[in-house]
Amino acid sequence: MIGRQHPVFGFIYLDALDYNKVYSRLLTMRDNDLKNGINESGFPTGFESWCKDHLKELCAQSKYQKRVKDHIEQLNLTIENREKELSRTYLVEELNKMKDKKSFLETLIPTTWFQRKF
Repeated sequence: MIGRQHPVFGFIYLDALDYNKVYSRLLTMRDNDLKNGINESGFPTGFESWCKDHLKELCAQSKYQKRVKDHIEQLNLTIENREKELSRTYLVEELNKMKDKKSFLETLIPTTWFQRKF
């Protein structure tokens, strides 16, 4: 049964026990921040990093591997579509003009000049 969305990685739904572990860690880390005088919005200090490590642990389970793979496939489609959209804009042409100009200008200056520190 699908549980609740992961607080950091919203694309993945966690089973009840896994969600409880993540949420408990969130609250513990929030309480530690409050004890240390940190009262900011957003996730507590270190929580996102912990979530990345925990997601690696979750991916040892095939059900989470499948969910992550499905999301990767969706990201691939989105990236492909964005690249197509960008290629049809003037921005790609402008970027290529800038690169060409830079390459030309670099031929005018000795390469040792670029190695100097300012």
